[in-house]
Amino acid sequence: MKDRKLFNAITKVDEKYIENAANAGVNLAPQQTGNAERERPASVNRSRGVWIIAGAAAACLVLVLTALIVLPALTGKGGQGAQKGELPKTAPMKSGNALSGVQEAFLGERPSDAETAGEPDMMAPGFPVQKVVEAEVLEVLPDLYYIAGYAGHPLRVAKLRVREQLCGNGFPEEIYLRYSYYDEKIFDGFEYFYISLHQIGIEDYALVNGTANRIDFFPNMFDTATGNDVGYGSVIAINNGKVDGSFWEKANYSFSKWPRSGEIFEQKLSSGLAEYPATRSSTAEEVKANILEQAKGVQAVGYITADDVFVTEEAKALREYLKPAGNSMFSCSVSSMPEKDRACAWYTRYINGFRTEENILINWNDDAPGGVERYGEPYTAADIANAPDLGELLANLNLSELTPRHIENPVAEDFKYAAANGIYRKVDGKVYGIIRVLWYYKAPAPNQGFIMDDTYFLYGEDGTGREVTRDELREVIGDDAFIMSFPYGDGIYVIYEF
Repeated sequence: MKDRKLFNAITKVDEKYIENAANAGVNLAPQQTGNAERERPASVNRSRGVWIIAGAAAACLVLVLTALIVLPALTGKGGQGAQKGELPKTAPMKSGNALSGVQEAFLGERPSDAETAGEPDMMAPGFPVQKVVEAEVLEVLPDLYYIAGYAGHPLRVAKLRVREQLCGNGFPEEIYLRYSYYDEKIFDGFEYFYISLHQIGIEDYALVNGTANRIDFFPNMFDTATGNDVGYGSVIAINNGKVDGSFWEKANYSFSKWPRSGEIFEQKLSSGLAEYPATRSSTAEEVKANILEQAKGVQAVGYITADDVFVTEEAKALREYLKPAGNSMFSCSVSSMPEKDRACAWYTRYINGFRTEENILINWNDDAPGGVERYGEPYTAADIANAPDLGELLANLNLSELTPRHIENPVAEDFKYAAANGIYRKVDGKVYGIIRVLWYYKAPAPNQGFIMDDTYFLYGEDGTGREVTRDELREVIGDDAFIMSFPYGDGIYVIYEF
């Protein structure tokens, strides 16, 4: 197992495996956040602390994170050729401006792209032909985004206009493309693109807007089909009727850092149709013809809509329940695999822009197409109204006044950043707000990665709360995936050596 996978395993919130324990009973003594004189819990281990060495993020990390569930797929939406006639229109981007509060708080800077880049040489570039469009980039949104509930590397979001559908059908006229590593200028200077796509959302797909500190919800969200990185070959740029290879020079982050990927990609470019639909000397018509030729015999996957997901009476009965209401909204992501004749969707409730443990999965089992599976506690209107305002609590949290609870004498110049984010949990009919604070310090040479520490703040429905240890938090919410799993104690724990 590579280093970043282990790092992800100890930091990622995987909501679908949550099982709440009905073991409440911790008294919540009122306490203001941001108080430098806060008393630390007596049960905190004050030994040398723990050195958790976590490597940098693989380029495939975003793909792994967005594949929240490995689900069956929708097929039978026909044809490899472009669909004629007017494309369906979609609503403009929906923003979280009806939601309250700061979504995440940071002190210092997140790791740069270079620090979070992992091992993209392990992923061969390619151009899958299940969902392919000819599209132009209307704009790249100015803000940086992050996956909700995960302090990873930044993402950009581009709005695309679909000019023609080469593989699959039913695409909206406007779609959104989520991509990593590159700035907003990566698409500048090119007329249009052939893009191999992976659909990850149909409605209300959630990302944290790291610039504006809010949750934004997007319809029609896609990744590139290979690695969530436009430099992996899933994007072919066209200018003046020909392939413009300068795009690959601009999108050379992975290839310059990891020569193996660059070598594989150049081999594909020189081999033509057998391996890749374009060479550096191809015309646009040749690229299109090659894509359609490669698509022969491949089961094209059309654009998935809510009508493809809600096919049973049980699922249809949830449509009203899943609609946005006030400060609550379900974020929707989808999964598709061409060998299965169905679409699947995963809905996660957000309150005030923060994730809860309430999840609804539609169409999970092979023997129950369109079936409904529910995870976590359902939230009532009263629960939502009584939930503590985590946005306000985070806004009042002064990270600079907090220090690591288990690392003794951390070296100031090795400090990278501290991050705080929040979730809601419902136990025995009570809604709790939880803020997790993480500290990241640079690991000493010759190791790479971060030294990590954490603490938690637990709030009741009246908005008062206190700092708690992991064990104290478990007494309230049980063994929850939000609680970090690396051990406290003496010694240096090397996850992966470079």
